[in-house]
Amino acid sequence: MSYSRGTRAISLQCWNVRSRCREMTVALALSVLLAGCGKVPSGQVMAQPSLDWKEDVLLPDGRVVVLKRHLDFNGLAQEPLSARGPGYSWFEFVNPDSGENVRWTDEGDLTTVALVVWQREPFLLVIPTYGRSFRKFGCPNPQYLVFRYKDYQWARQELARWPVATIRANVTSGGGTDMRSNLTRYNNHLPTSVTQASVVLNNKPWIIRFEGMPAQTFGTENCLHESSLLLDNGDN
Repeated sequence: MSYSRGTRAISLQCWNVRSRCREMTVALALSVLLAGCGKVPSGQVMAQPSLDWKEDVLLPDGRVVVLKRHLDFNGLAQEPLSARGPGYSWFEFVNPDSGENVRWTDEGDLTTVALVVWQREPFLLVIPTYGRSFRKFGCPNPQYLVFRYKDYQWARQELARWPVATIRANVTSGGGTDMRSNLTRYNNHLPTSVTQASVVLNNKPWIIRFEGMPAQTFGTENCLHESSLLLDNGDN
């Protein structure tokens, strides 16, 4: 299973959702990584310790906002193409309704999935990045977390407060080798044809359906099982 944008095929299986359950043993983690991401030449590492880029994000109402993004690779060493995984990151954009500059920062615990602006307020959908992150946020199932920007700050909301019934993941996640190829191809400014082309679970469109979803739960029991992605294609 991989999360990617367009041809950015780096697997968040390596950094993200499924990996937290696979942290239990090194052997199991390595087997999943090799199966999910392909074998990697010995000693191969990421060429840069950080990335800076821009990306166009298509909102559900058809408007496009431009995110200016930064990502450091100083997280857990779970991705075989990197000595370290995604760590500290930030992005900023101009709220198209208010003209306000909005900034999001993360210390490496959350991976961006989707952004919307609803009734003049930005909402951000994320998922925990690592197993430690999953546990830090209480092992949510479904595994998404929602943040709303209001009064000059981001505040966490209940998942049921996400304002859009169905959405396709519309922002980049991680920073793998194929994403870097796209950044080179598009001169460090990714168009919506890349950010909107999100896929998951064997290259199926990453479309999330919130309508009719079960109530979100938290607890150690969820830590032992794979949490739902609320996919609109019938898988998990």
